[in-house]
Amino acid sequence: MPPFRRENPPPVPDVGAVLVDRQGTVGEFHAAAYGFWSLRPVAGGVERTVEPGSAEPASAEERMRTKVAVANERTERRGKLG
Repeated sequence: MPPFRRENPPPVPDVGAVLVDRQGTVGEFHAAAYGFWSLRPVAGGVERTVEPGSAEPASAEERMRTKVAVANERTERRGKLG
């Protein structure tokens, strides 16, 4: 059944909430539109859409792992510039 016809859809997360989808990809909740949720990679990039309920709040470990990866990427980029 399409997500917009669910009798009890999951609550819409707050904008900026860090979620992990079924593929294990971590992203920030950006918007809900047309029966889907938009997630944006924490480091920036192209949004992707997921069905409501197919992503859940990221654990503290997943959030920390993502923050460390973003910081490492920034440090690596800075090293290449200078």
